[in-house]
Amino acid sequence: MKKILKSVTYVLALVFFSVALSGCSLTSNKKPAPTVAQTPVVNQNEIVVWGFEDEDVWKPIKGAFDASAGGLLLRYEKHTLDDEYENKVLNSITAGQGPDAWAMPSDWVYRHKDKLAPPPVDPKTKTNGIDLKEMYAPSIAQSVQFNNYIYALPVSAEPLIVYYNPKIFEKTLNDFFELHSLPEEENLRNKTAELLYAPPATWGNFVEAVKLLTKKNGKEITTAGVAMGTSSIASAQDILYLLMLQNNTRIISEDLKLATFNLAKDNIVDPSNIPGKRALDFYTSFSNPNSVNYSWNDAIGSSLDAFANGKVAMIFGYPSLQQKFLQSYPNFQYRKAFVPQLGQEQYQVTDYVKFTAFGVSRLSKNIPAAWALVKQISFDPSYIAQADQTPGAGKIVGATRDYVNNPEPAEIMDGQSLVKGRFPGEFDENIKSAITAVNNGSRDSKSALDIAAVNVTDLLKKTGW
Repeated sequence: MKKILKSVTYVLALVFFSVALSGCSLTSNKKPAPTVAQTPVVNQNEIVVWGFEDEDVWKPIKGAFDASAGGLLLRYEKHTLDDEYENKVLNSITAGQGPDAWAMPSDWVYRHKDKLAPPPVDPKTKTNGIDLKEMYAPSIAQSVQFNNYIYALPVSAEPLIVYYNPKIFEKTLNDFFELHSLPEEENLRNKTAELLYAPPATWGNFVEAVKLLTKKNGKEITTAGVAMGTSSIASAQDILYLLMLQNNTRIISEDLKLATFNLAKDNIVDPSNIPGKRALDFYTSFSNPNSVNYSWNDAIGSSLDAFANGKVAMIFGYPSLQQKFLQSYPNFQYRKAFVPQLGQEQYQVTDYVKFTAFGVSRLSKNIPAAWALVKQISFDPSYIAQADQTPGAGKIVGATRDYVNNPEPAEIMDGQSLVKGRFPGEFDENIKSAITAVNNGSRDSKSALDIAAVNVTDLLKKTGW
């Protein structure tokens, strides 16, 4: 009963919020809902911001804002990105209690763009002062700009990277050298040393390294080469998105109305030329006991804990994961590397990026001031980025893939983000369900993707909440 009441409350809140934004009443014989200017606020002299960082991070921001905002004061509230956060935001805004600006995952921007105010245009310059192409990494515009309107700005960017345990790499290499110590095996030792110096740059060499790193006792995996292949590992769907993008998969149609990750390239009927299927087959091969790539199963436990406890050599994750390791495993030594690439001429270097963005509510009483603050923290995000050890989202000049243990700058510039329509959470769940169906053998990869595509297309065409 509580769940039903909660769902009804959520739906009603969204209905009233949509009505307030459109200026229409629920019935034709009632007066129109209040305009933005008539919407009540708790304190018209405050700019209320909801974010995910500690209050201490925002103290210098508040000091600078309060001193220069002509009497306006900044009130920051820390929140947790959990299952209740979105509901809290919408209910608070509809109640006229703020926030004026609020943080959201990058794939939420499209979902909430009708509730967000684009930045005001300066009457003198006729611009909003934001040049996404010149100021930010290419992936940013993909997630915050629609129909030439900007709806949010990032404070940091997080590319999907590889974390690896150098001790496992070193031990594997030493053990291999002991087993292959003959003079005539020198070339083999040199090749293996190249594979295990760090995670290889191409998927072909990555697979060979995983085979060397994976240790088994019979059928039991005692040390996993990489946590990859199932739907339960951290960032499972994002790894698959990365593989799809690298395989030139068109994940969703340009008009955002059709899921296309199950279709053949160039719509040519050829089962062997479906890049999305190829990506799913490759991903799940790492958890398939019948595959030569087999290196992981969920019996090992949490991929993050297994990595920190020396049971897996490599995992995929985001830069903010460093905070978890620092808090939970302060003595754990790891390194970072680029995600592998296909390494073939017909495929460009592609990484996967997500970020946290700040948008301004259409119902804010102080839209210009709220946007001035969002610009401030986005144009100079160092204080927030440093708080969770994530790099800024600004355009990085001269970033190359030669950096050792610092893959983030180049990956941000080479990365792509993904718009998932108005239901990004459900989008992800359908992708994970396709992975699970292949894992448990209930469906082959083609039919699993076909079902996911039908479900996602239904979500893309869905008009109500």
